[in-house]
Amino acid sequence: MKIGARIGMCLGLLMVFNVGKTNEQANIIEQLQALKAQQEALNKKIATLEAAIAKIQKSDTSIEATVIGNQNDAVSNEHKRSSETEAPSNSESSIVAKLEALDPSVFGDARIRYEYNSPLPGESARERGVIRGRLGATITPFNQLTIGARLVGGDRDDPNTSDITLGSFDDDLDLGIDQLYGQYALGPTSLFFGKFPQIFSGTDMIWDGDIPLQGLGGQYRQAINTDWHIYLNATHFLIDENARGSDSSMNGLQIGAEYNSENLSLISHLSRYNYALTFLDSADEGDFRTNALKPDGSYLSNFDVIDVYMDVAYTSMEYFNQAGLRLHLVKNIDANIQGDSGWRVELYLGQIDNTQAWSLLYSVSALEQDAVLAAFSNDNIPIATNYKNHSLVFQWILAPSLLFDFTAYRFKVLDAMPGMPLINYENRLRLNLSYSF
Repeated sequence: MKIGARIGMCLGLLMVFNVGKTNEQANIIEQLQALKAQQEALNKKIATLEAAIAKIQKSDTSIEATVIGNQNDAVSNEHKRSSETEAPSNSESSIVAKLEALDPSVFGDARIRYEYNSPLPGESARERGVIRGRLGATITPFNQLTIGARLVGGDRDDPNTSDITLGSFDDDLDLGIDQLYGQYALGPTSLFFGKFPQIFSGTDMIWDGDIPLQGLGGQYRQAINTDWHIYLNATHFLIDENARGSDSSMNGLQIGAEYNSENLSLISHLSRYNYALTFLDSADEGDFRTNALKPDGSYLSNFDVIDVYMDVAYTSMEYFNQAGLRLHLVKNIDANIQGDSGWRVELYLGQIDNTQAWSLLYSVSALEQDAVLAAFSNDNIPIATNYKNHSLVFQWILAPSLLFDFTAYRFKVLDAMPGMPLINYENRLRLNLSYSF
């Protein structure tokens, strides 16, 4: 073959080769451009997704902030509620602290009784159940001042008793306030004002155990030495208030002495109770009772009562550790009738120690019609004055604060008078169970 022909053949082959190479490159370029287009599309999708994610994240942040805010509000509200809850607690603590500072004291007693009364001529015997409840409290606003009050059951028009007879078709019980007072202490002296506890000592011939005093009162007690004490009790007792004139009242004074040694004790006093009964609008039959009356319904006698009392006890014996004698004499020095005197003698013995406590008492008494003001004397028997009475009392402490006692009365009218004929002795028996605190 000629050289020219060979060169032409080579050039032709080369051109063919270059054309194939150019086509391959074009394909590659087209593929690259397609990939680039895909990449850009993917980038746009990624950007779109990132924007969406960012939006979601922003929304989540807002939600989280809201949730956290709500949680914080809830915590704040809970704290507020807790604080509000704690506030009453603090207030209650403050109230408790104030009450403790007042040194409150609560006291009272409850008693149930069975009573038997022997029949009068032509009548039947009477049996009844009786209950009594009393609840009191005192506070001390500061060291010298005590304020006290007591609630009682029973007839509010009868100061001699807070007993309630069971019956009356199971009606509810009445309640009243029989004490509401202040007591101011000045060393050995105590001053009372209001309606305050009984401060005079003695038997119940003059003062029934349920009778408080009202008005003003004072007590003084002073040691002379280790064995002897002297005491003085006084009152201005407001009995009935008159808005247009003089009130009914009583001025009372009691002076006494006490002696205590290892084996012997002695209590003695002299008292005077001077009544001015000029106004009686609040008095009723239950107040006049058996005192002598004028036709107009007022008292026949004036009442200026002297009483002498003595209690001697020996406290060291083999079988019981106390035995004693009490003597009580009374006389109304301003009576307008002959029945102006009374007396009582009591004998008692008992055993009081850490394991048991019992006592036995026998008394005999005679009280003439106007010897004392019947309104405030005892109501142990149906006759307030003008009686002779024998009584026997046995007391036994069953447990701390729980007392059982049996009491028997045998009594009769002392002197015959209208409405009070002389009859044989009557009997009254009582069984009491009492709890006190």
